Amino acid sequence: MLEVTNTMQFQKALEDFAKKTRRAPEVMAAQAMLTISRQTILFTRVDTGRLAQAWQISETPQPSFSAVPTGQSGANESEVKNRATSAATSAIGKYQGGVIWFANSAEYATHREYGTASTPGDYMLTRSVQFATDRINEITKAAQNELS
Repeated sequence: MLEVTNTMQFQKALEDFAKKTRRAPEVMAAQAMLTISRQTILFTRVDTGRLAQAWQISETPQPSFSAVPTGQSGANESEVKNRATSAATSAIGKYQGGVIWFANSAEYATHREYGTASTPGDYMLTRSVQFATDRINEITKAAQNELS
């Protein structure tokens, strides 16, 4: 399972948002997870489509990976990403608060995220968490300016 190291910065941004804007943190958490999932899927290169379709959202620590999606060479990138994004959006729509897990069951997901000795990583999830953190900080700053 992929682990991202910049989650503390993300968590702090969510906490600052809740304190400074007096808005429900669950709302921002769901919006942030939607942003992270969409960006991660968009940052995922598509060869067969397996990696992009394997991103899953769950409210339990061990998402059920019943089967890794099958793929085929020359998969249509926009169709693959649209399906994956729709599935993520549907899962987030059911969010009631608490912890959301975002994981990928493809056996090579970690290698694509962080790279190997001979291949650089794509940092799909890492870049997406940073993107969402930056966005939350922008929204927090704008909201704080409005409240001042």
